[in-house]
Amino acid sequence: MLPPLFNLLPVFSAAELLAIVVACCAAISDLQSRTISNNLVVAAIVTALPIHLLATPWPHALQLWSLGALTGLLSFLPFYILRGMAAGDVKLMAAVGAFVGPALAFHIALNTFLVGGCLALIIILINGKMFIAWCNIRALLMQITNHNRDLKNFPHTLPYASVGNLPYATAIAIGTMLGIFLQT
Repeated sequence: MLPPLFNLLPVFSAAELLAIVVACCAAISDLQSRTISNNLVVAAIVTALPIHLLATPWPHALQLWSLGALTGLLSFLPFYILRGMAAGDVKLMAAVGAFVGPALAFHIALNTFLVGGCLALIIILINGKMFIAWCNIRALLMQITNHNRDLKNFPHTLPYASVGNLPYATAIAIGTMLGIFLQT
């Protein structure tokens, strides 16, 4: 029988813990060098399948792995296409999704968007570039609402240069931890 203190601690699967480790390693790399190693992402995706196979029968394991990776990939791909996110971030989210499956990958993506938005807002406020950011957001929204969806020249059609960029793997790591810790 476990002592009462241990009953309060959450229990995480190996796949969830590895998703956190991979996301945190990528965040550290992104903060230091502004890159996410393809070797890390590929190793994570390849490792996720055997981890699932140890816990569940192969058809279900394959389904969790493939649909999780696909959910992670597709949730970030539109932002890469619009040049709002780097390819490494998209691949990292696919790797996280491969570990956690489609439902949790979707929740982690939503958490990541919220965390990333908050981090971006903080950076914009600290750098005093709120007016420029607002002008760019307004111009983009005007383009979209005026049915001018020709975004192939984005961001060159914005009135100001970008107000900065964010090492988004940090947001993915925080979003991953939130998604896993807060799941019901």
